[in-house]
Amino acid sequence: MRWTQKFDLDAIRRHALQTKLRGGLDAVIQKRYKDRKNDAKEWFLKVGGYDDLERAKANPPKNMKAENWKKSIDFFLSDAHIKRSAVNKTVRQKQKYTNRGGTSTYSSACYKQNKTRLEAFHDAHTLKDGTFDNELAEQQYVSIYFKYII
Repeated sequence: MRWTQKFDLDAIRRHALQTKLRGGLDAVIQKRYKDRKNDAKEWFLKVGGYDDLERAKANPPKNMKAENWKKSIDFFLSDAHIKRSAVNKTVRQKQKYTNRGGTSTYSSACYKQNKTRLEAFHDAHTLKDGTFDNELAEQQYVSIYFKYII
């Protein structure tokens, strides 16, 4: 079933909160697209990847047409993708800790949520139960807290 059959787009256009509804719908579609690319890359690596292209080509993931799988593999083999993947891997290795705050910068989060930069940092590095997800992030938070707050 296509997503256009699941959603009444005309009703969304007429709704008073149409901007928020469209924004939410767009976010769902973008996340599924991003996840689908990641799932395809993980499957590609699992079934042979760069080391065994013939095996990878012969084993498309479930629910993906062979034609789309071929296009995905062509993309994974492109110079642009390989270069971008290498750059991303290097950047991830340099990260001291992960940011759980999404794609917004601290400044943007502060503005949107009316928070201080320290509050935004705390939110970006803690789990739902309020504990820090990384010891280094907790140490940096405590250091900044005592340096500027107390």
